[in-house]
Amino acid sequence: MVGVVLDDRRANGAGRGWIAARFPVEKRRFWETAIESAVQKWNLLSIDAPNGTLDPIIVAEDDGARAVLLVLHPGQSLGDHQVRENAWVSVVEGSVRVSADGESTEVGPGGLLRFEPAERHSLSTESGARILLILTPWPAEGHFPAP
Repeated sequence: MVGVVLDDRRANGAGRGWIAARFPVEKRRFWETAIESAVQKWNLLSIDAPNGTLDPIIVAEDDGARAVLLVLHPGQSLGDHQVRENAWVSVVEGSVRVSADGESTEVGPGGLLRFEPAERHSLSTESGARILLILTPWPAEGHFPAP
């Protein structure tokens, strides 16, 4: 039997935070766990993010990585940006146009991308897409301002 646990606590006491230094994110986590199993699993196609890029969902986070689901509505984009962590991007649904270092390519479902820390890149979609972003190590040194 599978139970769904939704946790709306705010991580690290930060309240609202930032992803890629641009997108406000409510620190929501969605865990779908098997009651009689140690396996954690998520159905990335069933998590709702009605405001697209303004509604990133933190799927999971620990001392080593952060997984964020982003739903891009048709015409939305993540403009030219960089992060302090290694950024792994998996296209779950739809397709995205990715640009980095003067190159541009279209990536569809099952595609996996990796960006080095501080590597500038952008993603956009004409038809809509659902992507999973994994940042590691999390958080990288300097990600959060010193108190």
